[in-house]
Amino acid sequence: MASSTSLTESQLEQALSKPEEIKRLLPNILTPETVSNIGWMLEESVLHGHTETYHLLAPEVFSRSEKFYDPIRHAAAEAIIKNRDDIIDDLFSRISALPNPGHYEDWLYTVDDDGLIAEKEVRRCDIIGLALCAAVEYGSIPALRKVLGIDELPVYMVGTALEAATRLHDADMAGVLVQELMRDKAQVTRYIMQRCGFEVVDERVELELRIERARHIVDCLKIAQGGMVFDVVAVLLPHYLECVAGHPGCEMMQQSGFLYLLSPAEYKYVSRDLCKKLLNCDIPVRFRGLLYSLLEDEERK
Repeated sequence: MASSTSLTESQLEQALSKPEEIKRLLPNILTPETVSNIGWMLEESVLHGHTETYHLLAPEVFSRSEKFYDPIRHAAAEAIIKNRDDIIDDLFSRISALPNPGHYEDWLYTVDDDGLIAEKEVRRCDIIGLALCAAVEYGSIPALRKVLGIDELPVYMVGTALEAATRLHDADMAGVLVQELMRDKAQVTRYIMQRCGFEVVDERVELELRIERARHIVDCLKIAQGGMVFDVVAVLLPHYLECVAGHPGCEMMQQSGFLYLLSPAEYKYVSRDLCKKLLNCDIPVRFRGLLYSLLEDEERK
């Protein structure tokens, strides 16, 4: 925190709950000596429910966003954790308008012309990433949907959130995230093309997307299996099969043996309806045989 001779940190903190006082003091707060305080003040207004104060400070903070990256990032997470529905739409719309320098998936950092990490840039998607983690940890699907709606998030970021939901044994959250992982996104496709040097969208691009998605889902399936979280397994399996089934380039994944690590007894958590749905997919022969054996179990729901 910074202070000035005219306004101390204590005075500013006391004023946060009094929007009329903040409005009166704002010209003094925005002086060069004191303006650095508006970041933590915005954070505190989100944390403690000072809605009017938030609306007074937000335009000032976001107009100087390059100086307030951490406060903005923390405010986004706190808005979710504190269930701040009164400000979350405004906050996320402001975050969505922030610049996002560098390549599409270079969101954790960017480099300058000298190859050094640029520390002063506002990385919109790193801010969104923290908000995404907060939504998963807090277990709020409405908040999760709001975060996912801000931007076309990269595969690795959604995959990381899916892993977190799996570790939390949250099948509903995992269901939302795996659908987002599977969703076609123009920005994701462009990134794959740039990374691989493809000039047109063809089956090679589709294969790269299938493989990236499948890797994340396999990791989560292994976690779910190890934790005996079979409702999550049931959510993830159809999407995994959609990635790998019937695609020649995915033979290695099909033959990796993971699909057969789960015993028929463990598959008791997979319903008849899901078995029938999977059998309509173009799936490996060995797994098809397992599904038929599951359907023969008369005790299965």
